[in-house]
Amino acid sequence: MRWMTSGEQQVMSLGFDWHSKEMSVMFMAKLAKPLMGTARIVINSIHIKGDLLLSPILDGEAVLYSFESTPEVRIGVAFGSGGSQTVPGMELPGVSTWLVKLLTETIAKTMVEPRRLCFSLPPVDLKKQAVGGVLSVTVVSASNLGRKSRTIELGNNQSSSGNTTPGIPLNRRAHTFIEVEVGTLTRKTTTCEGPNPTWNSTFNMVLHGETGVVKFLLYELDSDGVKYNYLTSCEIKVKYVLDGSTIFWAIGHNDGVVARHAEHCGKEVGMVVPFEEDITGES
Repeated sequence: MRWMTSGEQQVMSLGFDWHSKEMSVMFMAKLAKPLMGTARIVINSIHIKGDLLLSPILDGEAVLYSFESTPEVRIGVAFGSGGSQTVPGMELPGVSTWLVKLLTETIAKTMVEPRRLCFSLPPVDLKKQAVGGVLSVTVVSASNLGRKSRTIELGNNQSSSGNTTPGIPLNRRAHTFIEVEVGTLTRKTTTCEGPNPTWNSTFNMVLHGETGVVKFLLYELDSDGVKYNYLTSCEIKVKYVLDGSTIFWAIGHNDGVVARHAEHCGKEVGMVVPFEEDITGES
């Protein structure tokens, strides 16, 4: 275990080696030709090994945790027989490898640097469990699109900004808009022209459960005004805390941490969050 500094953030690094045989997860699988039928697959052990990073935030009110790199994952699998199973009990080739790949990819997408999960440390526990909520998000404006110092601002309950817009030449006036996404719910701002667009678009987004992810996707309209190109995105994660407050966190500049704390429902917070990968595409 050791402490290190990442930007202005203190981070604890420690080895993580978890091996458990006290588990039993069973599911039914439908098999295609040549086997045909159903089979019962049981996960009876799991082993995860890697280097874990812990980042205290908000004056110790929460800790962000993540793996420094993709961890080593092993899964023990058994194959059942009888019951509703139509295929005789036997080992199905490739199942264990597929499950390891699935779990490894899930971990990489959610808690491998710079993506982090949050463990809250509330001073009091009001015994309130959140089953959902409504988040008001205002997309305010952006500045210097096409330049390295580009920023995009969001207000009301959240705000966000970024730093590099790919695919927009400096000598052309871009027509851009932001798509806000929470789960399967999406909302779009109006389209604005120029390197410093102002949208001022407010949306009420529904969160299911006590955690959620608000994604902000930047698009540019083609010159014909029909097709649009995906440029880049960023996201803010949300977590309800047992003391009635809400924590917002995101990836900051140079893979740092941006975090805000709303002490009660209805309180506004502001954040400055850089856009992530500079990926272009067409939708």
